[in-house]
Amino acid sequence: MPHPRSVTLPVGGMTCAACVRAIEQGLERLEGIEAVSANLVTRSVTAKFDDARTTPDALVEAIRGLGYEADLPSTTRSLIEQQRLDDRALGREAQSLLGRSLLALLAMCAAMFAMGRWHDHLILAASTVIAVATGGRIYARALAALRHKRGDMNTLVALGTLASLALSLLTDHIYAEAILGILGFVLLGNALEARARRRTTEALVGLAALEPSSASIVDEQGETQTVPIELVRRGDTLVVHPGERVAADGRILEGASDLDESLLTGESIPVPKRAGDRIVAGSLNGRGLLRAEVEAIGDASTLSQLLALLRDAQADKAPTQRFADRVIQWFVPAVLMLASLTFGLWIFLGAGLAQAALYAVSVLVVACPCALGLAVPTAVVVATGRAARRGLLVKGGAALEALAEIDVLVFDKTGTLTEGRPQLVDAHLIDAPPSGTSPTGADASDVSASDPEVSRAGPIARDSLANAIGMAAAIERGSSHPLGRAVVSYATAQGLSVPKAEGIEVDLGSGVRGKVAGRMVRVHRDGPKAWAMRCPRGSTAAFIEIDGLDVAVLAFQDRPRPEAHDVITALKARGLRICVLSGDRAEAAEATAQSLGIEDVVAGVSPVGKVSVIQAMQKEGRKVAMVGDGLNDAAALAAADIGIALASGVDVAAAASDITLLSGSLNALPAAFDIGRAARQTMRRNLVWASVYNAICIPVAAGAMSALNIALTPVLASVLMAASSVSVVLSSLIQPGRSRET
Repeated sequence: MPHPRSVTLPVGGMTCAACVRAIEQGLERLEGIEAVSANLVTRSVTAKFDDARTTPDALVEAIRGLGYEADLPSTTRSLIEQQRLDDRALGREAQSLLGRSLLALLAMCAAMFAMGRWHDHLILAASTVIAVATGGRIYARALAALRHKRGDMNTLVALGTLASLALSLLTDHIYAEAILGILGFVLLGNALEARARRRTTEALVGLAALEPSSASIVDEQGETQTVPIELVRRGDTLVVHPGERVAADGRILEGASDLDESLLTGESIPVPKRAGDRIVAGSLNGRGLLRAEVEAIGDASTLSQLLALLRDAQADKAPTQRFADRVIQWFVPAVLMLASLTFGLWIFLGAGLAQAALYAVSVLVVACPCALGLAVPTAVVVATGRAARRGLLVKGGAALEALAEIDVLVFDKTGTLTEGRPQLVDAHLIDAPPSGTSPTGADASDVSASDPEVSRAGPIARDSLANAIGMAAAIERGSSHPLGRAVVSYATAQGLSVPKAEGIEVDLGSGVRGKVAGRMVRVHRDGPKAWAMRCPRGSTAAFIEIDGLDVAVLAFQDRPRPEAHDVITALKARGLRICVLSGDRAEAAEATAQSLGIEDVVAGVSPVGKVSVIQAMQKEGRKVAMVGDGLNDAAALAAADIGIALASGVDVAAAASDITLLSGSLNALPAAFDIGRAARQTMRRNLVWASVYNAICIPVAAGAMSALNIALTPVLASVLMAASSVSVVLSSLIQPGRSRET
């Protein structure tokens, strides 16, 4: 049996899209590799592999063998600490590139000033030394690429400057300004690109910054002391003072306060917390003093898990990237061929050696695989970061693109459109309603307070309604389903006897069963329809079955979410068709849908039936998104083109869908579609710009418009090449269609 694993490795020396393709193709050839995705923006590669056939060490060695730097992820640093280090490293990289670019450009200016005043060959020698000092990494990486029989941006830049040096040695003119100018502007472009890339990861840095560097804990003597966050352990008593950020996940032991979790969930309203409630690392405490038992710290914390999921999302490739990958695979070889053809053609047309060589150098320098490589990843990184700030966890580029194509949005009802806190409002023994009471004429408290020994025919006449509800509560105890919790809550409030249950089994979407006092008890939704119809209008019916016979019907009512109506209105304004897909009976589903202004309702369907409905829509050519609470909707969420799950904000581990609403509220849902559509628009705009840039600049650099006295010098070509990469990143940072408030 395979043993699949996934690892993300930081990679050094990856400077353009050609590097991305080289790493991916190199690793794909290894035995045991299932999938590989390298990312130019995050400077990393994620590989899925069979750990029985290969290891992370083998992956590292393979990457190094391709001429790049790679290391195993640190096992001693937390993910949050690693993110901070990554950000600082990117800042240092930008500063280093800027310093080297300024040195090269100042040297270019000095060389131009010294021409004709100093000895030309002395100027050339000094320029060569400065070129090696400032562009040494470019030449080293170009040489490594040559050894592995591939080409990348470094290859083009190195060839351009070396050709300028060769011209200086073979002709009467010194092209020192070309050598230094090419390097200077390329390095300046790289520096600006690095600074811009650092801005694209602001969401990651912002999350990492939420963890405080120290925490207050209670020591063995009962005294409060401040310790570095690394020393906090599970089980410690954490003290959170007013105005402080929570240092670790925990459960409140003493105190009450309102906590601001907006940077984690996107919800701006503080959440009231009291003893017994969970608190999460990174949230901001209000005015109360809290004492909490630490339950998770470091990489086990909610904050760290969210950071990990967001990092994975930003490394995910969008389908549009496949187009860029196909182009990039042949880009550098094509540019080298075009440069050679340019040189040969101009020699054939009678141009001098120097002129033909300058045209060829301009072609080498102006061509930019970086812009193509950055076009889609930068858009994905910015969009997922923007979504995270709204409390939306989007699982990468594929989800963003699919989101932009959705035209039908399907909602589950219970717990999704409704609050998910139904109450038991009516209950009756089947075939034996209490004397003088119609099945819909009393609430549950009235019924259970009636004669518990009401006489009825049949082998289960000895079971009163109170006993039946108590037995149902026994098998629902510990249930995460809203109806199950409502049964337990009612039984507790009414003081009913709740015996012990054993052998509990859950059938998702159809019910729960177990043995209580030697009898087989089942709570389910598919009982006699006639009795379901007698429940109050708009309520949800469930049945208690004992030893194979339905003995009671329970009626539940659940209010629509306060924000649901406005969210549905906003989604309709975005051109989406809204549909309710519910396992509840038609009357209940239609009542909820009608109150929210939804016309399309499909009710009474099982989890399998929901999948069938979604697939039928897809066969009609529809792109379908499904919104559910993740309890009984897993199959439907997976079948939809996009699955959108509601989470509680502290349950990041449950984020198994394409998109997760971390706050557990629907408010951010319209923003998700805005962000997805804006991201797709940005991806396409970036790709068009990168493609048009090369389509125009390469012919001009080759001298196609020389008859009109329009040409590119190698220095100007380097300026344009640098500008193209920077413009793509900046284009991603100013994505259109910013999220509108609902």
